[in-house]
Amino acid sequence: MVQRWQNEHGRGFKSNYRELNTGDEYWISGPRRDGTDRLYVSNIPVGIDEDVREEYWTTIRRKPELKQRRITRACRRHFRFIATPSPLC
Repeated sequence: MVQRWQNEHGRGFKSNYRELNTGDEYWISGPRRDGTDRLYVSNIPVGIDEDVREEYWTTIRRKPELKQRRITRACRRHFRFIATPSPLC
């Protein structure tokens, strides 16, 4: 089944899009150069889809040396509560 999306234009609670087939609500946003790709602060790793992994690391993050990494997380310099620097920055 093809997913169809409707922009909620700020009407959703912690969501900005609704999937029309199921009515499920989602937060959808573009990736950020600094790696803070989540809606809320978290040190939980974010998976990177295989079909966009190389573009994410080379074009968006501008860190081509990391293009083999399949996950990322925010670095200590972005969030002070992370106890140790992440090797995944």
